[in-house]
Amino acid sequence: MKTKQWILFSLITLSNYSWTDENQPHPADWKKFCTRYRQYIPAVGASIIIGILTGGLSGYIDKKVTSKRGLDFLNFCFILTSWDIESRIRKSFILGLQHDMDSCNIHNPKNAMQIYSWAASWIAYIGIIRSRINSKSNNR
Repeated sequence: MKTKQWILFSLITLSNYSWTDENQPHPADWKKFCTRYRQYIPAVGASIIIGILTGGLSGYIDKKVTSKRGLDFLNFCFILTSWDIESRIRKSFILGLQHDMDSCNIHNPKNAMQIYSWAASWIAYIGIIRSRINSKSNNR
């Protein structure tokens, strides 16, 4: 899927999501939704940006290292190590960001920031690696 398709898929999923509590607004009512949850937009946006940057960088490094040779045991170990390092760096950035937001009294959903950054990281990583696979199949 291309980036525009991912965004469209995400928006459709959000618009079709139904709340379990009847007192909460339905996401299709964007005005109520945005006024209720606008305090979380900076935290979620920042965590998504961190995830995209760390996942994209990890994918780029993996792509450059493993493109010269096939996927052998050493490259596989390198990929696993880069995933571990990327995860640790991303978590430390998110924890630092949460600490800064707490000190400035900015609302932030603790677990959601980790989940959003993790998902954004994987989407960016898969996008980079997928471009490598597509370029290899076009060269054949």
